[in-house]
Amino acid sequence: MRLSVLGASGRIGRLVVECAERFGVPVTGAVSSDGAVSLLFNNADAIIDFSAPEATVEMLKLALHRRSMVPIVIGTTGLGKVHEELITSCAGYAPIFHSPNMSVVVAILNELVGDVAKALGPDEFDVEILEAHHKLKKDAPSGTALMLGHSVASARDQIFQDVAQFDRVKEATELRKHGEIGFAVIRGGSIVGMHDVSFNGEFERLSLRHEALDAGIFATGAVKIARWIVDNHLPPGRYTMNDYVHHILNTR
Repeated sequence: MRLSVLGASGRIGRLVVECAERFGVPVTGAVSSDGAVSLLFNNADAIIDFSAPEATVEMLKLALHRRSMVPIVIGTTGLGKVHEELITSCAGYAPIFHSPNMSVVVAILNELVGDVAKALGPDEFDVEILEAHHKLKKDAPSGTALMLGHSVASARDQIFQDVAQFDRVKEATELRKHGEIGFAVIRGGSIVGMHDVSFNGEFERLSLRHEALDAGIFATGAVKIARWIVDNHLPPGRYTMNDYVHHILNTR
């Protein structure tokens, strides 16, 4: 497998290049977030993207224009509606894997959160999501926190936009709304990443937490996912961590 990396000069991008070299995977294209995305498609069997939303858009537009069949693994966070539309369009020609977090353990956490949310309904348990990252992370809440929130809302048959609460600065007379999902953010120092989902009842509290101790887990996960897509000749379509986790479980 030959690999191209978008965002290769960034924090995680550099780790992806190092990880690929450690795995014996040639990196044929290493492009920074403001570099020439056209270079990504030269002699590459897969592309890994840890860049910026603007660079991801440019890459996806080019892939769509070329009707590229090169698989793309996207770990960039802070994506919006335009990215979703482009990913769906590109998935008609190539396997497109998108996840705000490349950790298998986080994927398992996400499934657990959904199961617990379904069992502990909004009438008796309030959900709060706390996440912490290093001071250089721009988007907030993190893509992983939003993913966890969506899992809670889906499990409770809620519309996420209706119950997500990002602002805790309120009038003193305004109480917590029934069924809302609260988000809190910490940015500071060199925190790699922490996500805590708490279910708060009147007399008890359940907390599910994941803490990343080394950012290398995200790079390693992305390279393994790219290899999984290429080695198994996955057909065009959209793929997520759920697909990868199910693959791992089915091969054990």
